[in-house]
Amino acid sequence: MAKEERFPRLARDAAQAVGLPADYETEQLAYFAHVVSEADCFIDVGANKGVYAFLANSVMRGAEIYLIEADPTLAESLQTATLCWPDNSNNVSVLGVAASDANGKLPFYASEADTLGSLSRSKYNSSSMISVETSRLDSLVPSKGANTVTVIKVDVEGFEYRALRGAEKHLQSPLTRVVAELHGWGDPEAGKYPVHVAFLMAKYGFAIERIAGTFSYSFKKASLRRRTASCAIYLPYLFIKYVARRIGIRSLLDRVNAKL
Repeated sequence: MAKEERFPRLARDAAQAVGLPADYETEQLAYFAHVVSEADCFIDVGANKGVYAFLANSVMRGAEIYLIEADPTLAESLQTATLCWPDNSNNVSVLGVAASDANGKLPFYASEADTLGSLSRSKYNSSSMISVETSRLDSLVPSKGANTVTVIKVDVEGFEYRALRGAEKHLQSPLTRVVAELHGWGDPEAGKYPVHVAFLMAKYGFAIERIAGTFSYSFKKASLRRRTASCAIYLPYLFIKYVARRIGIRSLLDRVNAKL
C-alpha cells in the first residue's frame, strides 16, 4: 500500500484506538506518521490520550517512545493503556510530569475537556488547579546524540515556549524534528506567544512549515536561506496575531461573538 494511503488509514486507526473520532486531526496525524516513521526516538510532550504515541508505535520499530503528561489522571490512564498496545519492539515509557524550562513545581489548570488542561492559564481551562512536578525535557529524556533521529511533538495548550526552552540539547541536535501546536493565547505569565516559539526555533536552525492550514507547525533543520524564506512567510502572520492579542483585539472579538 502506498504511503499516501497507508498513513491516513493508520491515523484513523490510532484515533479510534484511543477513543477519539476516526476523523480526528487526520491530516496532521498522517503528516506526523510520515515524519516519525524515519525516527529512532519519539518524545510526546502533552501526550493526553496518547493518539500520537499510539500512531508512532504503529510505524516505528525498535525505537524509544516517551509519553510526557502533566495531568495525573491522564498519565495514570496512559500507564494502563500502553500495556495493551501492540508489541512492535519499541520501548514505551510514560512520564507523569510537565515539561518546562526549569525543574520544580507549577500550577496545572484543569479543564472539563481533558484535552485543554495546561500550565498556561486561559479561558478554556480555569475550572480547577493542582500543583504538578516540572522538569526540563533535557533532564527527562537525555539527548541521544547527533546520529539519532528524534521527533518531538508538543501540544501543551499555550505552554509551548517554556516546554521547548527546556529541550536545548535536543534542539541543538542536527537530526531533531519538532511538530507543535502553537496556541494563540500563549503563556501570558511568561509573556511568550507563538511568534516567540518561531523565533526560538529559528535560533536553533529550524525552518517552519504550517501543517494542513491548521495551527500545527513542523520544524526541521535547514540552511540559512531556507530558514529565512520560511520566516518571511510565517513570522509576519504570527506577529500580527501576537499584536492583536496583546492590544486586546482578539478579546474584543471573542466578546462580540459571544453576544451574537
